[in-house]
This record gives sequence, C-alpha cells and structure tokens, in this order.
Amino acid sequence: MGNEDTLDGHEDVHEEKISNENPTDMWQSPLSQSTYLFFWAIASISSFVIFFRFF
Repeated sequence: MGNEDTLDGHEDVHEEKISNENPTDMWQSPLSQSTYLFFWAIASISSFVIFFRFF
C-alpha cells in the first residue's frame, strides 16, 4: 500500500506538469491550420491520382 501511495503522488505531479504545458507553447507556427489542411488535401488528391493512373 505504501508503494501505491507514492506512485499515485508521482503520477499526480507528472499529470500536472503535462497539463500546464500547452502543445502550442512549444513553437510558434508561421502558417495557420487551414493552410496545412489545404496542403494535406492537395497532397492526398495528387497521391490518389498517381495511384489510379499507374495502378
């Protein structure tokens, strides 16, 4: 039981550390999310065109 208490306390501290860090705080993106979505859509469509043309 003593080990469970220390593990739970350790997990709580670790969870607080993760929740305080926002993924967007790691780096600033010069492009918006819609720009990345547009490029992803173009790449996906072009890969399907290449796939259906050659296979």
